[in-house]
Amino acid sequence: MPLQEKLVLREQLWESREQLQQQAEFCTGLGAASCTLLWSTSSKEEAVKDILADGKLQSFLSVAGQTLESFVKSLDGEAKAEQQDSNSHEHQFVLALAGVVTNVAAVTCGRDYLSSSAHVLLETLMQLLELLKPGVFPKLKV
Repeated sequence: MPLQEKLVLREQLWESREQLQQQAEFCTGLGAASCTLLWSTSSKEEAVKDILADGKLQSFLSVAGQTLESFVKSLDGEAKAEQQDSNSHEHQFVLALAGVVTNVAAVTCGRDYLSSSAHVLLETLMQLLELLKPGVFPKLKV
């Protein structure tokens, strides 16, 4: 492969990586904003009842569990954890996801739903809380 072609491919790869990073940052910001709104809304019992009646909670809980698990795995290693900005979109997103689950669990019908239909999420949350090292993202344990 000629050198010029390699340079063009390398430049395209660099641009693709940058676009992917921008998309990831946008999605994280959007997720943080959306889940923060849902967290606030789900603090009302009627809102939790409406969410349950909608029938979409299971897919949300599945995504929440995967996201929480991925986040904790990304904190593996103390150096990485100490470098994390606790005010970042990523942290806000994770905190809001956990907040929504907490708010759902605070309502009787939500607890009933979680205990009967969200075993995997509950097991994941328990495992994640055990994996979190002291001082790493303490807001999640509050």
